[in-house]
Amino acid sequence: MLPDKSVVYDSYGAPRINLSRKDGVFTAVIDVEGLAPYRTETAEERKVGISSLVPPTIKTKNLLELISSGSLAVQASAFATPGVGFEIDANGTPGRTLIGPGDLAMMHFRTARALRAALRLIDEDI
Repeated sequence: MLPDKSVVYDSYGAPRINLSRKDGVFTAVIDVEGLAPYRTETAEERKVGISSLVPPTIKTKNLLELISSGSLAVQASAFATPGVGFEIDANGTPGRTLIGPGDLAMMHFRTARALRAALRLIDEDI
């Protein structure tokens, strides 16, 4: 087993990743500007390793799960953020969704790429 280690990956155009490995468990805190979801994580999200949406945080022993759950956490947080994921009318009623398929693809790509780069900094990779 590799020793415990923590790193920060910060690159232009990608979310900032605070990644740590302690006793074989990986914890990633994903910092994306502008996300402020109106809800907390669901039971289903907790089952796949998401421990928070504010900021998106993942805890798991599995590297593939870290990347897929990291992307899911960022997307869930974005969808739950008023003005980012959906419109709010003057009465405070949620309106149409603002995130399209291209936005989802880019969120996944940038999050997965940043998580893999952070993993490489602690001598891990999928």
